[in-house]
Amino acid sequence: MSKNGPKPTKSPLASRIKQARERVGLSQRKLGLTIDLDPSVASARINHYERERHAPAFAVVSKIASATGLPEGFFYTPEDDLAELIALLGCLHAADRRRAGIYLARLGRGVGRSPSGKG
Repeated sequence: MSKNGPKPTKSPLASRIKQARERVGLSQRKLGLTIDLDPSVASARINHYERERHAPAFAVVSKIASATGLPEGFFYTPEDDLAELIALLGCLHAADRRRAGIYLARLGRGVGRSPSGKG
């Protein structure tokens, strides 16, 4: 990439880990302990994930997701509104999620159409 080219896009993972942790009121240490990190490094490791010094493996993200009650997809989407929708959908029971999916599919069919529905 040239010096004047586009800057690399920052991964949403670091900020999503922090959002998830704060959403459920866990300290960095408590989250680290909850996902079975060694107590001597629990706080520092989560801090490194949140500051992008280290990127957690998917298995670690899955543990964080479980500890915070959020789906793994929440951690990987760069769009804040989509992350919130993923979080909301993740809280639903399977039957309600299917109903929400049907509703969203119906909404999606209207994307790109004129208000009159003719094109």
